[in-house]
Amino acid sequence: PSPPFALPETEQVLSIAAALSAATEQCPFRDAVGRISADFLWAYPPGIPLVTPGERVTRELADYAARFSAVGITLYSPKNLPSGMLNLVKTP
Repeated sequence: PSPPFALPETEQVLSIAAALSAATEQCPFRDAVGRISADFLWAYPPGIPLVTPGERVTRELADYAARFSAVGITLYSPKNLPSGMLNLVKTP
């Protein structure tokens, strides 16, 4: 099967600047549903950004990313985290 190409809609909860400067914790992307991203995550190839800082990770987005992984496409973050990991805004 080939990966989908229409990204699910996302909700921008924080500005990119606020999310990048927030306290963070790492989490597997598949477990990040409902949390707010503190980083970028993209699939490469083809280099499609899946999430940007300040966006809430939805179930649809996590499922979308899982489909990329299932066909051998690696998920990357700029912090060189292990594939599929994401920095999230730390919750109190």
